[in-house]
Amino acid sequence: MTLQDRLDEMKAKSRDRLPPEILSAMKSNMDQLKASGRRDEALGVGARIPAFNLADGYGRHYDNIGLLTKGPLVINFFRGFW
Repeated sequence: MTLQDRLDEMKAKSRDRLPPEILSAMKSNMDQLKASGRRDEALGVGARIPAFNLADGYGRHYDNIGLLTKGPLVINFFRGFW
């Protein structure tokens, strides 16, 4: 089983557990995102991210270039709870 197969299976199982009104809201949001054109501005697979500098919860600043000199860098985008 490929990774894509596993992801598709997980997506289907998740979809089966959600109420119709939530699925409808998610679809509406995705449609709005597509219509906005913002999705087309996103980095594609294999693209290099631009240099950035971010602060952690303690106010310490980190830049991706400096972190990459220490090894691979993983970035996690957490949307929070709505």
